[in-house]
Parts: sequence; structure tokens; C-alpha cells
Amino acid sequence: MERFDTLSGLIHKVSLINVLLYFITMQKLINVLALSSFLVSAAVVGSGVYLFTNKDTLIEKAREQMMESITDVLPGSLGGLAGGALVPNPTQLLPSPSETLTETPQLPFSPF
Repeated sequence: MERFDTLSGLIHKVSLINVLLYFITMQKLINVLALSSFLVSAAVVGSGVYLFTNKDTLIEKAREQMMESITDVLPGSLGGLAGGALVPNPTQLLPSPSETLTETPQLPFSPF
């Protein structure tokens, strides 16, 4: 009987050690998750602050790159932008009076 109590006590100690090891392992895992969550939050806040403080220069750089790419694609059209127009005669965009409709369009017939 005494041996059974000793074995029972040993089993209880082993299970207690396993539970403690489990909790220690879980605590380490939770600490790693908390640290990684903090790092991600700090990165998001840091990038937001960087974008807010440098938004004017970033917009200006993007505008310059866009204008460079547009002038590369359309070199002749934008060259005379200050003195000339993109379209030689702006009235070419409007329909001529002969192209306008003379008749009023009819509505479709409804059987109801």
C-alpha cells in the first residue's frame, strides 16, 4: 500500500511538472505573440508618421515623375503648352451645324 502511495505521489509530481512546463511554454508563446504584435503596431504608426511628415515632398516627387513620363510619351504636344494649344483648332471638337439632328427623336411605342 505504501508503494502505491509513493507511485501515486510520483505520478502526481510528474503530472504537476508537465502542467508547469505546459504553462511555461504557453507563457513563452504568448510573450512572442505580444512582442510581434507590438512590433507590427509600432511599424504601422512609424510609417504613418513618416508619410504625414513627408507628404508634400512625396507628392512633389510623384508629380515630377508623372510629368517626366508624360513628356516622354507626348514630346511634341506638351512642348507648346505655354504658348500654343494641344488641339490646333478647338472648334474641331464640336460638331458642325450640318451634323446636328434636325428631327426630334421618337419615343418607342408602348402597348400598355
